This record gives sequence, C-alpha cells and structure tokens, in this order.
Amino acid sequence: MKATFNNLIDNKIACGVKINEVILFTTLKQTFQTFAFADILHGSSGMVEFAVSDKTSMITVQCEVADLLIVSFSKSQIRYTLLQNKTMHNMSGYYGLGDFKINVRQHYLLTTKPLITPRGSSNYLFPDILSSGILDSVSSYGVFYKVKNLITGGYTYNMNYSIANRLKLNSPIKTSQIKSKSERKSKFIGIPNKIVSKSGYKEVEGCLDLDDFEVALKNMLIGTPISKGNINHINLINNIRNKLINESIKSDKPSRVKFLNTIRELELEKNMDNGVEMNLPDVILIDCTNENQLLD
Repeated sequence: MKATFNNLIDNKIACGVKINEVILFTTLKQTFQTFAFADILHGSSGMVEFAVSDKTSMITVQCEVADLLIVSFSKSQIRYTLLQNKTMHNMSGYYGLGDFKINVRQHYLLTTKPLITPRGSSNYLFPDILSSGILDSVSSYGVFYKVKNLITGGYTYNMNYSIANRLKLNSPIKTSQIKSKSERKSKFIGIPNKIVSKSGYKEVEGCLDLDDFEVALKNMLIGTPISKGNINHINLINNIRNKLINESIKSDKPSRVKFLNTIRELELEKNMDNGVEMNLPDVILIDCTNENQLLD
C-alpha cells in the first residue's frame, strides 16, 4: 500500500501538484482503488454539532467529525471508522507515532463520542454514529509524514494510524479551549500493532505505517461493527448500497458483488431489488473476505 500511495504522489508532484493534507487523503482514497473507495467527509460535508458542559449550563459547538468514512467487510461482519487525518508540518522530522498537535474540540468529540447533530451535506452521519460504537476504533486518527531516502535524497510519504482515545493531550483541557478551537500537543499512549479485545471483538491500537494499516483493515481490526439492532447502522449500510447502485464506476465488480452478498447474508438490506448490478461509490469498501494475514 505504501508503494502504491507513493507512486500516486510522485505522479502528482511530476504534474506540478503541491502536496498538502487534502491531496494526501484524497490520494489515500485512490490507493484503495483496487478494493476500496473513500467517502470524503472533509469540510462542510462532515460538519456536526454537539453539546459541551460549561460550568452550570450546556453549550453547543461545531466541528468537522472526520476526513474519511471507512467501511470494511468480511463474511461475518461489517465495520466502520471515522478517520481524521493530520499532516506534520515538518514531516521529515517525524516518524511513526510521535507527538503532534491536534484540535482540542475535535479530539474531545472523537474521544468522548457524544450524540451529534449532523450539519453537513453527508447522508452517512447520524446522531449516534460515534456513541453507538461498541469499539473505541469507531473514531481514529491518521497522521501523514515523510521520511528522507538516504540513497536518492528524495522523500517517501507515509501515514500512521491510531484509535482516537489512544492519543492523550499533554495536559487536562478546559471548556474554554473547546470553545476556542485551540490546539494542543498529543502523545500516543497505546502500543503499535497491539491487538486488544473488547465486547468479543478485536481491534488494533495503532499502526506505524500504511502497510500495517492495510493489514489491520483487511483483518477486521479497525472500526466498530455494524449492529443489526441499530436502525441508523442499517440506514448507513443502505445509503452506501444506494450510492453503489446509483453511481457509475466501472472497476472492481467482484468487490461490489461481495459487498452486496455480505449485506444480504447478514440480513442488513432494506428494499433491495435482486439482480441489480452495483456501481462503486466514493466510499471505502474494503473486501476482507479472502484475507487471512495477521499482524506480526
């Protein structure tokens, strides 16, 4: 995955494209073209509102909930995570899961997972998209960085991954900091590639690079499982299905068929017409049905 990602980045640089955070996460979306697709929640599309306690009263604040929605599936389950991307400004001096600055308000949202009110244009967001997640990895961070190649003198771009609540701010936060959108330095307090169990499911705390990130996704170690008993989860899957049907993207028919079969077998479909050919949307759908590889 890292090699594919960098090939795409190199092609963009050759065309005169200036590399920034938006280019990096849209390229991440492209990296999954053979088996995954990205719904970008960046900006106004992913804007949400939530309540914060302010001494004796509650106030409402807004922020972007994530840059990408990622949905992965196997024969037995479907998972999703909301991934917030960050970019190290001095990327060449950073590696793996070192300290970096994050928005206090956004970190509060992704770690406390309150009920939200969607204010953006995305039809994938619903009030309990965070709070209904039984696994911590319902919300996550991915930090882009680059490492200098000592042989060529060039740079290789990469990305780490972390469950949101495995990032700890360097000191306790105050409501005033949430209100003002201040930034604070954060530190990863988990263990890279450590697999933990919760509620009968497994998830990985963090990954150092894109290759480990890909393996974790394919082994259903990232994201919270869809619940048949949650109507919003069912609506999320059916909104994805509808977009798959309505949009015309020619590649990856096997993955479309497997996803369709998965939601049928798990009885997650609503009013689905048999025999309709699916067309891939701008949503990451990771085919994990044939993957047996595990993290080291």
